[in-house]
Amino acid sequence: MAEASKLLPGASLNAASCTTYDSVDRDDRSLNDSSESFRFESSRGDNPRSRITSVLFVSFPILAIALLYSFRGSFIDGSPTFSQQLVVSELVFAPNVADETTSFCKLAKYMLPAWYQESVSNLPVFVPDVQPGDVYNTRKVLLKTRDLVDVFSPVYPNATSSINNETTINENMWSLIRHHLNVGYMVVGEFQDLHNAHVLYSQELMEQRRNVVLKWKSDFEQFQATHDALLFLQSPTTGSHQHKESHLFWQNAAALPSGSDSATSSLEMLGKLQLHQVLEYLWQAFPYVSVLEEGAHQHYHSLRKQLRSVVDEYELFGNVMYPETEQVASAMAVLTRARLRLGNINDDWTAYSIYVENGEYYSEQQRLEIKIDESWTKFRVWVHRVKFEDVIQYLVSSLNRVPQAVHKTLCLNQFLQDRKRRPTRHLVIGNEAGDADSIISAIALAYVESIQEEIKSTPIVSIPKADLTTQRPEVILLMEMAGIVNASSNLIFVDDPLIQHDAIDSKVTLVDHNILAEKFQGSNWTVVEIVDHHQDEGLYFDTCSGNDRTIAFVNDKALVASACTLVAERLRKVWKPPYPVSIAVLLLGVILLDSVNLSPEVGKVTQRDKDAIDDLLVNTEWQDLPADARLIIGMGTGDPVPNSTILFNVLQGAKYDKGFWKSLSVRDALRYDYKEYSSCGQTFGVSTVLMPLRPFFGKDTVTTGILDYMKAMNVAFLGIMFASIDNEGHLFRQLAFCATNGFSMKDLGEFLHKSDYYHGLLDLKEIQDSVLPQDDQGLSLQFFDQRNVQPSRKQIGPALEEFFQHISKSTCNTDQDLADS
Repeated sequence: MAEASKLLPGASLNAASCTTYDSVDRDDRSLNDSSESFRFESSRGDNPRSRITSVLFVSFPILAIALLYSFRGSFIDGSPTFSQQLVVSELVFAPNVADETTSFCKLAKYMLPAWYQESVSNLPVFVPDVQPGDVYNTRKVLLKTRDLVDVFSPVYPNATSSINNETTINENMWSLIRHHLNVGYMVVGEFQDLHNAHVLYSQELMEQRRNVVLKWKSDFEQFQATHDALLFLQSPTTGSHQHKESHLFWQNAAALPSGSDSATSSLEMLGKLQLHQVLEYLWQAFPYVSVLEEGAHQHYHSLRKQLRSVVDEYELFGNVMYPETEQVASAMAVLTRARLRLGNINDDWTAYSIYVENGEYYSEQQRLEIKIDESWTKFRVWVHRVKFEDVIQYLVSSLNRVPQAVHKTLCLNQFLQDRKRRPTRHLVIGNEAGDADSIISAIALAYVESIQEEIKSTPIVSIPKADLTTQRPEVILLMEMAGIVNASSNLIFVDDPLIQHDAIDSKVTLVDHNILAEKFQGSNWTVVEIVDHHQDEGLYFDTCSGNDRTIAFVNDKALVASACTLVAERLRKVWKPPYPVSIAVLLLGVILLDSVNLSPEVGKVTQRDKDAIDDLLVNTEWQDLPADARLIIGMGTGDPVPNSTILFNVLQGAKYDKGFWKSLSVRDALRYDYKEYSSCGQTFGVSTVLMPLRPFFGKDTVTTGILDYMKAMNVAFLGIMFASIDNEGHLFRQLAFCATNGFSMKDLGEFLHKSDYYHGLLDLKEIQDSVLPQDDQGLSLQFFDQRNVQPSRKQIGPALEEFFQHISKSTCNTDQDLADS
């Protein structure tokens, strides 16, 4: 085994080596201090798979901004999708069942049969017309089940094992089980690669690979019919047995654990072996300039597979294997990014190898050769920049511990995983629009209350699961900076069955709003706490009053720009510094977003917001952030705190990205940030769209799209607030009013212009442009420039409520006049 201090070959390689490559490469992160430019990547850990393109910033203003987009035609990652998660979330994970007294044998009995049953239950997906894009989640289940067979191999007999002091020669059931899982994983992978690697392929090739998969399925089903594999897996032994196939797991072990050993000590032994093996494979692959060189690809593949095993085991075993600390979570985030980079190279290599094997697409072969070599060079640069060897050695050192069942303070990532598996009956939820403030304030408040105030809270993301990565790029980016791994898999969303069925009669904390969404009003939830900065609706005083009711809104004005400011104030009261860096960066990022980087011109920021940011900056150990996150927010090695302007620009760039908004359908743009109001029996909605008005109304079938959305939301009136940032960083606002059922736009316009308060507040100027759509298909439209950019939905919503009250009053007066006559 090489010494820990061994230097990687090519240590003189530096970031300048990448400057000739495409400045928007999806994987590269490089920093050039002289130009103040940098690029970054996202973690592959979320589901659906999020891909944040590389971005280029040159001072201020933003010249290029973060974009979240689906890559290679599918939203996939290392975790099950929502439909798959409904089943997989019920599987046994080690932290649910193990403590310091749990034996290795007992943990195997808890975990492996459940995962094996899940693999078998996924076989029906392989129907005769199954497509390559249909099998990703099933393949992931097969992989994790096969890995668990390897992890627990020492506690299962081999063909010549001695049991009860008798040595017998039997059919090697362990080997048969692993064989079928391994073959399935490989052939399903080759089939899935046609989709995942974005391969140009013929129908003949697809059918050929599908037939191989269907043949494997038939063989596996036959094996199930003739062997009681489940009974075998339910019967691990307390002994120790050698199996040849586990080369990524126990190959270099001086001695194997026995079933009677503790699960924690056994898994720590495995973790050290695998982490050292990661370094060995890295040292073997690193000297190669190209992974296409003879001999290079084998080392590269071994490195990628070993990293995958380490990251997957961290997810499966959690605190039973590794300590629950922020530092371990951050280190694992670096390994996850390394796995992502190597996985991207492998996707390109897979496509390349298919073209070479079939002797086709020669120009594509040449393009992929260049791309693979560039990506490998950038990976080598990145390895030096993040001090990858040090990260591995830190993880190795973290495994030298006395087994503990639970640590007093969970890191944020572990807290979220724990709540996903074991939710409590006290929920924390933001408003139904589900913007960054609502999502992050719910997560942060639940964590602070649970850790410091003994209120066992569970955060709920107030939007559907699929919307997180497709509609909230700035939130995904911020979570990745905080080291939150597999956000889509480790959070509970509003469409989770827990919310639909199991959370009835729960206690609820409302953040960033103070009235339950209509869809939850029949859930028998008891509102016991409110943390908000909107106008008080005056509800729930019987269950929520006094110190449990924090509503920072007085005299038609919010006292803070962000609900996260209120959570930061709570953090300051109950948490002795230093604050957890993961919570601090989440709160800091959202407060900056909501206050528009503390801009007095926009008019949202208050002294409380400024004080909260100062407190977070001073009382947080920012050097504990992952290396890549520090790079993104402009922290050099000697910088004690983040550069707030850079952090704001990165998040604002992701939120307002033109490409992202252009890619959204009319429906998705309108539902991105939608809030419903009710006034005098009239229900109406207000959507916030973060792009200029004209490009939005230039989308295909925009009129039909608006009408369909209004019908789906059952509203006859829809206000659309447009907000955009120009090239100099200035905020612009515009309004569009959309109505059906013969609604008089003239009445609305007259009301807004005649009202001294709203006319002066909004400073509206009607837009009359022949390019914009006119009244069509029963939809009336009116457009305005909002020259005072300070008013937001907090003012627009009440203005429209007052208008409908005015209309209702006028109608009543007219009816009375007719009756009197």
